[in-house]
Amino acid sequence: GSEMCIRDRYSTSFTTACIQTRAKNQTVMVSRSTKSITRQQNRQVTKSRERRMIRNKAAAIIAFASGILFLLSGYEANLAIYRLAEERLAAYAGSVSKYAVVPVDILALIAQLGGIAVIIGAVLFAKNHITSGKVLVMIGTGQGVITVLLSLAAGVVVHGIGYVDNYVVWLLSSATGLGIMFSIMARYVASAKR
Repeated sequence: GSEMCIRDRYSTSFTTACIQTRAKNQTVMVSRSTKSITRQQNRQVTKSRERRMIRNKAAAIIAFASGILFLLSGYEANLAIYRLAEERLAAYAGSVSKYAVVPVDILALIAQLGGIAVIIGAVLFAKNHITSGKVLVMIGTGQGVITVLLSLAAGVVVHGIGYVDNYVVWLLSSATGLGIMFSIMARYVASAKR
């Protein structure tokens, strides 16, 4: 096509054919490059989705182990924060206080499930329901990084620097401590769409 265009470029009938051929070739080239870009993007999305699924399966395994450790140790989440929230709501809500405290009571009920709530969170991680899984693991555990750090700081203030060693040993050697660490790791590993 291009040789014919160069050779016959002074002929008007061939000039129109030459332009049409060039336009078709450019359209085909653009179409091919667009398809190539689309395939690359699809591969990247697929790889990203696969990595996310692998992370979520790992988070599910870690959270499941955490839940089992909580069940074996007899761990129960601290309900004091829920009771405090319930008291404050009752004080401020007045006549509708019995309805205002219902969500807090539901959270307290889930927290009492402890290891079972964490295991349900693990199942949600495995099914890629990350946000609800993280919420259940967090409520079932009753602790997170901030709570661990606050407990550590409060212990140091009350008992001195020697408390750090005792707390770390407890955290890394008891079933409850390991359950807390695993639940924190599971929430960190679980990956929503990024």
